[in-house]
Amino acid sequence: MYNVRESCAGARVGNRSLEIKVGLFLLVAVAILVGFLFILGTFDFGSGHVIHLQFPNTGGLRNGAKVKISGVQAGKVQEILFLGGRETNAQGEPIYVSIKIEVDDEMAPVLTEGSQFFVSTEGILGEKYIEIAPGPPAGNPLPPGAVVDGVPPVELQVLASRAAGMMDKVQELVDGDHGELQ
Repeated sequence: MYNVRESCAGARVGNRSLEIKVGLFLLVAVAILVGFLFILGTFDFGSGHVIHLQFPNTGGLRNGAKVKISGVQAGKVQEILFLGGRETNAQGEPIYVSIKIEVDDEMAPVLTEGSQFFVSTEGILGEKYIEIAPGPPAGNPLPPGAVVDGVPPVELQVLASRAAGMMDKVQELVDGDHGELQ
């Protein structure tokens, strides 16, 4: 004889087994997703030493870019703000860009007054990053939240324009000499 009660009990056990398998699959998928976000993402739950840099331009730097001290990875760029020259630095020069960086706490002690901050490039055509040349070891440490003027990045298009202008003047000098130079 066919027992309806046993048939329903078997279906419930089968459904429960399927629910457990689907639940485990979703749990594993979410764990893998979280792992990828931490590996590939910019998540960082640690606190670091925040410094605000002032530059006339970013030189192509982007949010999330690396920060290095003497070539060693030390943090990242947190935020880039365009100020448009509305503020001035201690020398009265307009500030166009403010860059907020975060440096790992264990590397922050080398950030002293006299430290220099550059926008640099990894390789010839590589990505931009902030390079920090530490200040004198006996210098006063930069406090968290310090505001520092960065060394303006070299703009190749400006250099090329100046070189072209200089070559034009040399050409004018040579053309205007009419063979008087011996």
